[in-house]
Amino acid sequence: MGRPMERHEAYSESPQNTHASKAKVAIVKAHDYDCAQIYAGVDKGIELIGGLEKIIKPRSSVFVKINHLSPASPAERGIVTHPVFVEAVLQLLKKFDVNITVGDDIDSDTGDGFQVSGFRQMCQRAGVRLTNLRDAGFVETECNGHLLKKVYLSRTALDADVIINLPKLKTHSLTVFTGGVKNMYGT
Repeated sequence: MGRPMERHEAYSESPQNTHASKAKVAIVKAHDYDCAQIYAGVDKGIELIGGLEKIIKPRSSVFVKINHLSPASPAERGIVTHPVFVEAVLQLLKKFDVNITVGDDIDSDTGDGFQVSGFRQMCQRAGVRLTNLRDAGFVETECNGHLLKKVYLSRTALDADVIINLPKLKTHSLTVFTGGVKNMYGT
């Protein structure tokens, strides 16, 4: 049995939580995937929402959840989280001396899907671990819902001190707009 997920009161909108506040959102425009421009934009966006210092503690483990599809797709197609964007986030995280894992649950029948999208190369350059969540497995976890009593959660995600969700904002045939919630499917 995995350890229970901790809830961050600052992000809860439930009526029972009297300390609830709205999530902070920052939008910073970038004209293309130039590394320097993306890094500056990510740095500015994080600064606008109050910085990482309150969330990331030195020597903690951080799981960066990307949006990666099966079959594998090059980043230029615009349907996976772009590796340049993720690399900018990794550069900021490395200032905290943390153990970083990047990953998603992929079922690629086209060889190494992370290679096709550019994530394998980017993670090697950045010196961080890249994982297919299927490799570490999933843990049956109680969730005490009214209808749903247990779910299977990624061992990688459960073992992390912090999870950073980096979705690809795009449209979807079933949900119109996917946002960040659907990206956690499979985690």
